[in-house]
Amino acid sequence: MKELITFRKYLNEGVINEEEKEDIDSMDDLELNSEYTEAVYMIVDDAVGNASTNLAKEMGYDSYQSYIDDVGDESDSYKEEFMPIARENAEIDYKVLDKELKQFLGWYNVTFEVDLRRKMFNDAQEGFSDYA
Repeated sequence: MKELITFRKYLNEGVINEEEKEDIDSMDDLELNSEYTEAVYMIVDDAVGNASTNLAKEMGYDSYQSYIDDVGDESDSYKEEFMPIARENAEIDYKVLDKELKQFLGWYNVTFEVDLRRKMFNDAQEGFSDYA
């Protein structure tokens, strides 16, 4: 994880330039790429987090954290009732999607034909069911 943060920092600061970006030549390479997986996870995390906050507020709590403080994140009601509803209500924020896409394309050249924005969106949608 430290390597990822360092790489992003150096790229953002201009220490790493365009010529040092890595090529991704196939769908398999893309799906196995840890940076891609992290970008999709960040999109999912944001969407489910927003849905969790909204759900907690609907339940009368000030925030998601106040719900967790009251119920706990290991309780049956959280695991079996709250999170399934939050995942179902999650919606992708296109600003977050575009930010993650832009960051990813700052590190990698995708050299095969793919609508990467649509792929990220679809992969994030699929990720809702796995989010814990």
